[in-house]
Amino acid sequence: FGNRDFANIVAFDDSVHGVKAIVGAGMLAIGVTSQIPGETLRAAGAAATCSDLMAPFRESWFSLPDFSLT
Repeated sequence: FGNRDFANIVAFDDSVHGVKAIVGAGMLAIGVTSQIPGETLRAAGAAATCSDLMAPFRESWFSLPDFSLT
């Protein structure tokens, strides 16, 4: 990857090691609380937590592109 800047990348993970790796790579970590409590993931460096990968879209954190073919 060379000298790429990953600061504008959001990555999701449901493990302490994964969150730490994301943060270590310079990305924004979102912890998925499917197996580990949010407090634990935030302590590992997650900027926020969600219950599953679709939660940020249901809660309007992000918007999905319009994939309609009309």
